[in-house]
Amino acid sequence: MFLIKKNETTFTIWWKFIGAIVVLTICTIAIVTGTLYIPGKGEFFTEKADGEMFWLLVIFCLGISALSLWQGGYGIYQKYLVKQHVSEVLSKNIESAINEILMQAGL
Repeated sequence: MFLIKKNETTFTIWWKFIGAIVVLTICTIAIVTGTLYIPGKGEFFTEKADGEMFWLLVIFCLGISALSLWQGGYGIYQKYLVKQHVSEVLSKNIESAINEILMQAGL
């Protein structure tokens, strides 16, 4: 799958998921209050002091946390909710169904 390693450790999966939730919380507080609680040059980034840098950092943090949340969530889903055997059987069945459809279509 796109940007997801197959052999992630359990610690890494949970770290990505929980870390993404923390960063999303910080970004939500930053958007609401106008202050990003990440220190820079002796003070926190505020929208009033440096609006461009504030929004760039918020957008960057939102993007990174969205990616980590997706990777962690998908990893947790695969590791705890879908058994490996079931996943392999489904992928083989889907692959054979796609091949059958392509053969019927004459491709």
